[in-house]
Amino acid sequence: MGVESPPSFRGLLPIKLEQVRRWLNSSRIAGGDPTASRGFLTPEEFQQELVVLGLSDRQFGSKEYASALGKHLGLSVSIDIVPDATHPLLSRELARKGVTGEIRYRADLARAQIIVPGSLPPLALIFTVLHELGHLAAGDLFVDTCQASLLCLESPAFPTLEVPNERRLAQRAPFAQPVDREHEADLRAGYAFVAGCLGSENPYAQRMYDIL
Repeated sequence: MGVESPPSFRGLLPIKLEQVRRWLNSSRIAGGDPTASRGFLTPEEFQQELVVLGLSDRQFGSKEYASALGKHLGLSVSIDIVPDATHPLLSRELARKGVTGEIRYRADLARAQIIVPGSLPPLALIFTVLHELGHLAAGDLFVDTCQASLLCLESPAFPTLEVPNERRLAQRAPFAQPVDREHEADLRAGYAFVAGCLGSENPYAQRMYDIL
């Protein structure tokens, strides 16, 4: 069982897309102040990430987004939809944690695995997958929770934490507080769902190319 994606897309001139992608990659912020603070990701910033992934101005589903993100990060990303009737313990464990899905990362295998129960309604399933992919894109999987908790006591609102030797798509460091990371993952899921459905009709994609 998988997540369906829209069947077609309308692309821009390849040379323009490649020019924007190279510019965004070259301007990506490396490093940073570990005690810095920032606001949440905006739709415009998410659109810039889609350009880097080669998904801007086109329709895509969660499987296409996962594939592009994995390629960018040098990871194998799998989406496993587990039948609840066969594995009821999974649903119970997720319910105990208060989540609808989870992502697991193996550094030694360069692999990320998203696990969701098949009993979720279709829309909830899609958003759950995109939410977990949002954590991967933000670099949340590399945050040391003990260090992050200590930093929260000494930092301003929405503090971030720079994680060494991490993989991420986001230009800015992940949030130190778990509640902020969860909220931004929700935002990413919403942005991805809308962008994937609208493709070239997405107003943020159109504004991206107004300068070209």
